[in-house]
Amino acid sequence: MGTQFTSTSRRAYWLSVLFGLVTDGLIAYLAALAFGSDAFAAVGVGALILVAVYAFQMLYGLISLCRYAALFFLFDKRRRIATTVGQMEDAGMPLPGRFYGDPTEYLREVVSDKEAPPNAKLMAGATIGALETLRATNHAFLAMCLMMVVEQAIAKYSERQSLAWRQSFQEASAPRA
Repeated sequence: MGTQFTSTSRRAYWLSVLFGLVTDGLIAYLAALAFGSDAFAAVGVGALILVAVYAFQMLYGLISLCRYAALFFLFDKRRRIATTVGQMEDAGMPLPGRFYGDPTEYLREVVSDKEAPPNAKLMAGATIGALETLRATNHAFLAMCLMMVVEQAIAKYSERQSLAWRQSFQEASAPRA
């Protein structure tokens, strides 16, 4: 069923790209005709208009990506990591193991852990859902940013929980006077 859904979404994506290209081409052709080109010249002028508009969209998209990246890396990343670590502590996420290929492996482990608290399972499932949604909707940069935040939050959470566990162990084993 997953393969069928993936192929269906790919077909829908390429059909929407084709539909957009055809309608944009038609609008560019009509605009070229409106400015006095004959029918044959309007095809070339329309193609030039289409190339110019798409080049502008790509340039503006690149500028928007750079703006978002600058804001994320300069101001937002540390705050999001700290917030995620706090949420992990509040949810009672289990202590991560030593090695994971990527953060989703840990999150899937939490979801399938029978002893994990319900809030931890809910947070892990919601995070997996957010990552998969960003990937499926072709928001690659946003997915990459979220993946970086989750990965670093898991590492900090693991350090913090290991330190807290060691401190509580040392306090429990210290001689009492």
